[in-house]
Amino acid sequence: MPRSHSPPMPFALGVDERKLGTSAIHPHATRAVERGSPYLRNMFSDGGARLPPEDLYRGHPEDGGRPGVKTADLLERLTDYMKRKAANAFPHSIPDDNARIPAGYTYLAQMAAHDIVHNVAPLPSVGEDAGYLARDYRTERLVLDTIYGGGPAASLLPFALELNAYPDQRWLFRLGHVQAKTVPGQGHPPILTNRAPGDIARASCPHLSDSQRHRGLPDALLADPRNDDHLILSQLTVLFLELHNIVVDQILLHRGAPAVPDEFVAYRAFVEARKVVALAYRSIVVCNLLERLLNADVYGLYRQMWESGRYGLLDKEDLRVPVEFSHAAYRFGHVMVRDSYELNQEFTTGNEQSLDSILNFTSARMPQLMPVPVNWLIEWSRFFPPDAPNRSVSLMPYIGGSSHLYGNTFFPNPDKRRGGLFYRDLIRGAQAGMRSVDSLIRHICVAGRPSSELILNSEFRKKAILHWLARQSQALAADGHAVLSGEEHEHLAKDPPLFFFILFEAAHEERGERLGILGSTILAEVFFAALKSTAPSIEGDNAAVESMKIVFRDSPPKTMPDLIDFVSRSRTGLGRSSPCGPGS
Repeated sequence: MPRSHSPPMPFALGVDERKLGTSAIHPHATRAVERGSPYLRNMFSDGGARLPPEDLYRGHPEDGGRPGVKTADLLERLTDYMKRKAANAFPHSIPDDNARIPAGYTYLAQMAAHDIVHNVAPLPSVGEDAGYLARDYRTERLVLDTIYGGGPAASLLPFALELNAYPDQRWLFRLGHVQAKTVPGQGHPPILTNRAPGDIARASCPHLSDSQRHRGLPDALLADPRNDDHLILSQLTVLFLELHNIVVDQILLHRGAPAVPDEFVAYRAFVEARKVVALAYRSIVVCNLLERLLNADVYGLYRQMWESGRYGLLDKEDLRVPVEFSHAAYRFGHVMVRDSYELNQEFTTGNEQSLDSILNFTSARMPQLMPVPVNWLIEWSRFFPPDAPNRSVSLMPYIGGSSHLYGNTFFPNPDKRRGGLFYRDLIRGAQAGMRSVDSLIRHICVAGRPSSELILNSEFRKKAILHWLARQSQALAADGHAVLSGEEHEHLAKDPPLFFFILFEAAHEERGERLGILGSTILAEVFFAALKSTAPSIEGDNAAVESMKIVFRDSPPKTMPDLIDFVSRSRTGLGRSSPCGPGS
């Protein structure tokens, strides 16, 4: 299918789900990660050693412990259950909108995902011979490699060539001018070069061998092209690109550098600015993003360990990303995606832009529409403040609120199975050779750690899931749809897919406002291990810490509204108009 009709998922761990075939389950699927596997691991395993079968998710019993066709059938029908929102399925009602998490954090979490794993091919089923396809190109995590790449010395295209600088110097990011509002019947609108850039840099070169194969601007000049997966993410990328440029300007100004500094002064300012921006970003990840996403007790425990320099339960010497994170837990963001968003004063209540339009507004899918029109620029005041009108969807095993992700228009399955992206989340988790929910719980149930009855009591957990399945089954049957058998309900309740359970736990224990204890622990282990592994070169760099105090005047941002306000004020002070729309 042409890419313009099949966009990648709006929130994923760097995996292009369009390439994942599920019509044939690999015969070696659902083995634990082999010892020595260079890029994947199981959580809480000794150096990636193979796990005993009883510790693995086993799927449908008729598949003999290795999820196959019966498991695929079961999970496909589970997505039918997840499409309904039956009454009284949980101990309390859960609204569709999440009052705790504004919608912008859905996409900040996606950017963080890109900064944890950079994979340029589909993650294969663990145990496949083609394991090299799972190569993770992120060697350092949560340092904004997704924005900077290798820097101007290795990744030229994102960086602006400085005027009158010799030899060729690059220390600021390129930004792209926007175009005027499209008027039907009047052709392509003009580019607004008289106002500050507000888009990522996009290009088309007429001298290339493929220049006749496209129209418009097919190339996004980014270190990580995934950051042009959709409009909201590309606009968020603009915010961080401009933050870097502002920080460089302020560092050079503080040093009294000339208008065209020599290459050594300029490059030192670039490196220093990169670390300052990384410091601000990491502070926001810890103090704002994770604080909103994680169970309060889990967050408090890991925040304390982070500040005291201690590690969690994972082996601190093994920094490979666990499949339980990449193939299940961190896919929770898919249910947070709304079907439409207010973008700005023009596209507001009653005139929101649909998700399919937002997904299509990229160089890869609609190059002929690029650059972004001025009336599509995002006002961040509608996405990040506590009272932002755009809310994320509550965390629960309910996927009916995102029809563009559930249907097969954007995410068709090769075997024509129902469920779109959510079926893929479930089946990839089944194939990945990950620990079962019970096995994971046994590892986190240690003295001094947060817990709950859902975590501690397996019978309570099973009854709670059975109750949800019964309520969903009644709703399906009332609509004339086929339902799972009682025996299949028992299978799902006893050995639930991890992706499903992460959502179920969030709804049951946290009213859908944030992740529960198990989901929060998996995220906290990966995020804080990544932060600790790179802390010596970021938080441990005293010069960068001092520069951060100078740039932010001893008030570094700890939340996204803080960062947005800083960029807006700095932009005004530099005589620039807002590139992200009024009220950004």
